[in-house]
Amino acid sequence: MVVFLPVFFSGLLAVSARARVTRFPESAARPFLGFLFKYAMVLIPAAVAILTAAIDFAQPVTAQATVKARILYELQASDLALQIVDDALAIDENYAPLHFLKGILILDYSSSKYSSADALKHLERANELRPKVPTWLYRLSLGYDRERDGQAAIAAATEATAQLPGDAYLWQHLGDLNMKYKNGPETVAAYKKALELTPNDPMLLNNLAYTMLELELELPQALEMARMSVELMPGHIFNLDTLAWAYYKNSQYAEALEVMSDIFAGRSEVSPEIDFHYASILQAMGMLKSPLETFDKLLARPEVAADHKFFQQVYQARLEAEASASGTSSAEKAGSVDDAATESSEDLHKDETTADKPADHLEQAEQNPETGEPGDE
Repeated sequence: MVVFLPVFFSGLLAVSARARVTRFPESAARPFLGFLFKYAMVLIPAAVAILTAAIDFAQPVTAQATVKARILYELQASDLALQIVDDALAIDENYAPLHFLKGILILDYSSSKYSSADALKHLERANELRPKVPTWLYRLSLGYDRERDGQAAIAAATEATAQLPGDAYLWQHLGDLNMKYKNGPETVAAYKKALELTPNDPMLLNNLAYTMLELELELPQALEMARMSVELMPGHIFNLDTLAWAYYKNSQYAEALEVMSDIFAGRSEVSPEIDFHYASILQAMGMLKSPLETFDKLLARPEVAADHKFFQQVYQARLEAEASASGTSSAEKAGSVDDAATESSEDLHKDETTADKPADHLEQAEQNPETGEPGDE
């Protein structure tokens, strides 16, 4: 950058001067300058090429290989870039940038020769040779995550935020990892830190709101953040679903159902999470016709079975629906039994009254067979 910026600005001045000399030849102070300005469009690229070659040959072989491999990486020529990196590492195995570059080449482009475990090995070596580089730590955390090592991934991401605490993206990445590996409180803490740095990020607002809803934390604040996310990024299913769920968690069922109607407008298929949220809202409003059947269908979906926490959430909702249905059925049954008992009791009293009457008449007849009145002694 230090070399090429002056060359760039010199080129701009030369082009401007060339235009002037071409139009007004007498404006050149000397014939030599006139020649230079006239052929500047050819001379400048040639000078830059010579300067680049000189700088390249002045660098060590490992540095040259790093520059070449990086250019090839940007051009997506990963196989050729890997070959250059391997040749350079054979010369100097302790050059950290080459290990880092090889790691990201393997991670970002499929390779038949190397695996993600190989990428992780080179990223670890790069961070060992040159520690505390935030970008390298971030890439290392991605490598650990690729290998399903959540604890190591979170540790590397945490170290990256410690080295560069003012980077909102690193905090959001840390929050994403904690969310993925079900560390709720840590997720909220990381997202809140990122939100301090970028308060109007709709994705961040949505993720933080959803995490707080799942943890039952600060529900009114979560609802407000979900609203802000939709206002900043309208028309997207993911944050509309979060908004509907936030209304549900705050017991505003009518508003939740209205948002869900917007989600389903023009769509026939949605994610299992949205289906579950929709069913929960309808169940809360007493509008879900077959709760047990609905939740059973959700539990049978492969996406739900693959997510243990989500499966438990749906199963718990099914148990609650079953208990509610059993309670209603028991209440109705108890009411029917009470009605039957009342009717039987009334019939019994009628029978008892009817049975008592002959005894009364018999007693009266014994007292006074003629008049039915008590006789005198």
